[in-house]
Amino acid sequence: MEQHKDELYKYNITEETLPQIMTTIASLSVFPFAAKGILEVILKIMGVDFDKYIEMRKNFAADFVIKAITNEKCPQCLKCLKLNSTKLT
Repeated sequence: MEQHKDELYKYNITEETLPQIMTTIASLSVFPFAAKGILEVILKIMGVDFDKYIEMRKNFAADFVIKAITNEKCPQCLKCLKLNSTKLT
């Protein structure tokens, strides 16, 4: 932590909150694969291809984490969260 002290301070990340942030990042990355079976069923009902969903999720998850850490407001939050089946099928 000492190596990144300035950045951690800048974004108000403490020794207490760092494990929470790390767990959140890991869960954003792992959960779609851990729940692949149920997600595929739900996404199929919605007309969404799981592999294309995962490709889009890469950018969504990264942007989500960056915005959360930097407290940025996402002007497209609702757009990001909507699954547009025409783009995913």
